[in-house]
Amino acid sequence: MKRRVISLITTATLAFAGLSSVFAEDAAPKASVSPADRQEQRAEPRDSTPASLPSGIKPKDNQSDNKSIRETFEDLTEAAVEENAFDDLVERLVDQDRNRIGKFAKDHAGDLNAIGQRIKNAWHEKYKDNFEFDADADFKNLPVVRGEISDAKQVATHWPVPAVSTGPNAEAIQASARQEKTSNDNPDLNSNIENGREVAIVTIPASHGLPALNVSLVKELHCYRADAPNTLTGQQLSDNLIKHMTEVAEHPDQWPADRRDAANFFAHHVMMAVYDVNAPTHEKSAPQTDSGRKD
Repeated sequence: MKRRVISLITTATLAFAGLSSVFAEDAAPKASVSPADRQEQRAEPRDSTPASLPSGIKPKDNQSDNKSIRETFEDLTEAAVEENAFDDLVERLVDQDRNRIGKFAKDHAGDLNAIGQRIKNAWHEKYKDNFEFDADADFKNLPVVRGEISDAKQVATHWPVPAVSTGPNAEAIQASARQEKTSNDNPDLNSNIENGREVAIVTIPASHGLPALNVSLVKELHCYRADAPNTLTGQQLSDNLIKHMTEVAEHPDQWPADRRDAANFFAHHVMMAVYDVNAPTHEKSAPQTDSGRKD
């Protein structure tokens, strides 16, 4: 009987201690979670599936080329906001595009100056840093597929690949990117679609309200260049960039909290401008911090 009384007392004491612990946890202040952190917890991972190579291109797994591809993204994105750098941006396109757009770009090198300065000021205010990127760090997770042209005639009618291939409005928003790439029959266009030429496709995953975007690249000498649609004019490219950059510049409070996410966000807009793909309205494109980024 004495042992039962002791046992009951012990059990009651432990139960009381447990309740005290629960009450203490409830009374303890909760760690505050910022709106950006809450959004990051809700964000779903991005789809990092690479695009498929079109017929006439055999896969080639040359990982060393990834650095050159990432550097092209870095250079194009920075040139979109640098002073008098519109022609520098065009230099990152394939020679067929440079020959078509180059003179206009030189004559309008300062077209992006005003909007570029707004973005640089807002970027420095938000991230306490200059509008400069590290290709290996900021763009290292972009899905890339590489290949070598084995049938140039077949590739010429399917290159560049459709910029936007998924989503309810895919056909409408990337109609210009579906134009056939002129083959080597016209030497004045200096097309690089030829057997043995190395090419790549980078897929920017859908994020921040923007559609997944396929960027077609061609290797020239030791670096890759973005291959824009043949129908893209210098005036169109200038107008597209100003439109995209203005949309972004007007809402710096909606930029991603994470600087690396912001680098991809800006690259996404620049590449959409190159492929003549319109940005969604602001209500649909307000960016959110994405937890799908790999470290």
